[in-house]
Amino acid sequence: CKEEAVILLGPHSLLCGGGKMSSLVVDFYYDCISPYSWYAFEVLCRYQRLWNLTINLKPMFLGGIMQTTGNRPPGMVPAKALYAGIDNSRNAKYFNVPTRPPPNFTEIMFKTLQFMRVLASVSIHYPEKLESTTRECWMKLWHRNESDLSKEFYLSWLKDSGIPKDKISFILESVKTSEVKNRLKANTEDALKAGAFGSPSFVFTSSSGQQEFFFGSDRFPVVAQVFGLEWLGPDPA
Repeated sequence: CKEEAVILLGPHSLLCGGGKMSSLVVDFYYDCISPYSWYAFEVLCRYQRLWNLTINLKPMFLGGIMQTTGNRPPGMVPAKALYAGIDNSRNAKYFNVPTRPPPNFTEIMFKTLQFMRVLASVSIHYPEKLESTTRECWMKLWHRNESDLSKEFYLSWLKDSGIPKDKISFILESVKTSEVKNRLKANTEDALKAGAFGSPSFVFTSSSGQQEFFFGSDRFPVVAQVFGLEWLGPDPA
C-alpha cells in the first residue's frame, strides 16, 4: 500500500494481503470504473482477519457483463445519473473511501477494457502486486482524478503500484497477448456463470461447501447473516 492510501483509508486497508488461514473464500469480480466496487474492495480487506477470508481478486470487463445481460450503466439512465452524485458522496463518507467522481467519467466509462487488461496481466505475472495495483487504479481514477488514460497514466499507475520499473513495459505490452485477453475473458465469463449483472459481484464459499452469490457494496450485513458472521459496520477500526 502507498502511504497516501493508508492515511485516507485507515489501517485496515493493509490487511488484504495477509491474515489467517481462511474458512471463507470470496471470489471478488470487479471493474475499476465502478466506485461501488472500490467500497466493496476496502470492506473485504478490512474484514479479512475478522471473517477469516481468503480473497481472490478477479478483474473482469464490466462492458461485457452489461452487454450480455442487457443491463444499463447508471450513467446512461438520466435519473440514476443524477442520483449517483449524491449517492457517491454519501457512500464515500459511510465507507470511509475517498471517492471523487472523475470529470471525464462518461469518456472513460467506454475505455475500461485496456486498464482491466492491465490488471489481468498483473494477476498473471505479478499476483503479489494485484491488490496494490487495483487500489492505485481507483486512487488515480476516483480520488486524484488522473483519468486522461494516456501512456503517462499507465506508466505512473504501475510505478506507483510498486511494479518494478524494468517490468512496466512488459506489463503494458502483454495486454496484447492472448494469455492476458483470455484471462480477462475467463474472469468475465465466470462472473456471468455465477449470476453477475454488474460490479461488484461476489461468490462466497464456506469451508463446508456452502456457496452464495451477492451483488453490491451494501450486501455485507446480509453476507454476515447468511454465514453467521459479525458485522461491525463498513470500517471496524
